[in-house]
Amino acid sequence: MKKMKKKVPLRYVPRTLSKKDKKKQISMLKKSKKLYKNKKYYTRKPLATYKNKTSKHIINAQKIYKINKIVPNKELAKATGCSLEALKKNNIFYILNLI
Repeated sequence: MKKMKKKVPLRYVPRTLSKKDKKKQISMLKKSKKLYKNKKYYTRKPLATYKNKTSKHIINAQKIYKINKIVPNKELAKATGCSLEALKKNNIFYILNLI
């Protein structure tokens, strides 16, 4: 009788990863799952072939304010009309989502 393989959701092992990275990711997920049952938390290592995608809200804000980095600074405060303290105090991403 053949042993059934447990499938890992596509969210955790995307098609864009290399074969080597897919194996790494699956093994790290198994390790994480095993340790979690013993109330230990394992942080998975970053993968070389993983493509990170910038949020559409950030891209939209960059176009609106003509700023490359969307972080609380003087340049963003001047462009948005908000004070620097307000940008730092309130979550910047929450403010940008209101736009």
